[in-house]
Amino acid sequence: MSSIDSLSPTIISICVIILVAASMNIYMNMQSSLSDTQLIMHEMKAYKDALLVQFVHMPDLVVENERGEPENFLFDADKLTLAIINNPFGDPKKVPGFDIEPVSYHINVLDTQTGRYWDFKNKYSVNAPNSISPTEENLVWRYANVRYPDGNISTVFVSAVFIIGIDDDIPKLKESMKCVIDEDCASGYYCTNGNVAVGGQAFKTCQDKGICTYSKTDGEEATSACECVSQLLKACLLNLCCDGNAAPVAGTYIKGQPCIGDASCISNSCNDTGVLPTPISKYMYPSEYKTCN
Repeated sequence: MSSIDSLSPTIISICVIILVAASMNIYMNMQSSLSDTQLIMHEMKAYKDALLVQFVHMPDLVVENERGEPENFLFDADKLTLAIINNPFGDPKKVPGFDIEPVSYHINVLDTQTGRYWDFKNKYSVNAPNSISPTEENLVWRYANVRYPDGNISTVFVSAVFIIGIDDDIPKLKESMKCVIDEDCASGYYCTNGNVAVGGQAFKTCQDKGICTYSKTDGEEATSACECVSQLLKACLLNLCCDGNAAPVAGTYIKGQPCIGDASCISNSCNDTGVLPTPISKYMYPSEYKTCN
C-alpha cells in the first residue's frame, strides 16, 4: 500500500483545503498587486496630463486677455519663439517658469496646418533626439491653438514625454538632466562630465552607468557617443568610435548641446537651424536651438 493510500480521508481533506486556501491567497495577492499597479499607472497618467495642461496655460507662452489671464489653450507664436531663443546658451529650451524638476520633459508644439513646430526640453542628451515617437511609453498629448502676429490662428498638436520615476527615483534627476554629484541622479545613472581627466561635456549630466563609460577607443563598436573616449560617432561606419583615442579638449561640447559655432563642438559641426533674423515674426519659427551635430 502506498503512503498516499495510507492517509486517512480527514488528512487528505485538510491538505486539499490548505492547497485551495493557499492558491486563493496567491491569486488575491496577485490581483491586489495588479490593481495597485494599475492605480499607480493611472495616477501617473493623470499627473502627466496635469503637467501638460499647466504647460498650455503658461503666461510666457500663451495669449492673454485684457485682464492678463491666459486664453484657453491659445498659444502666442512669438512668445513660443522667444521662449526658445531667449537663453540659447544656458539651459536648453527650458520652459520659462515651468520648474518641475526632478521630472524631465520633452514637449513638441506642432502646427498641423503649416508644419512649423517648437520643442522644449530640460535635458542635455548625448544622442539628442529631435522628435517624439507616437509610441513613446510616457507620451501624453492634446490639441490646442496658436495665434500668429498677423492674427491667423492654427490648430496645434501638443505632445509631451514626462519621465517621473517610481519609488526612490521620484525625487531624483533623470537621464541627461544637469547634476552636481552622483547622488543627484536616479538609480542606474551617475553624474558625469565625460572623460574625468579633461571634461568634454558642457555640463555635468546624469548618464547611464552601463553606456556612458567614455572608455572605448578608435574602431570599437558603440551605439552612443558617450561610450567613446573621443565622444564621437560622427562619420563613422557601423557605429564605431572614431577620430582617434584622444579625449576631447576641455570645454568643447558634445552632440546635442547648445553651441555658438562649429569651433564649440567636438565634431566641429554646429547645427544653425535655430538662428532667426529679426524681426522674429516675419520668419520661419525655429524647431531647435543651435546644437552640436
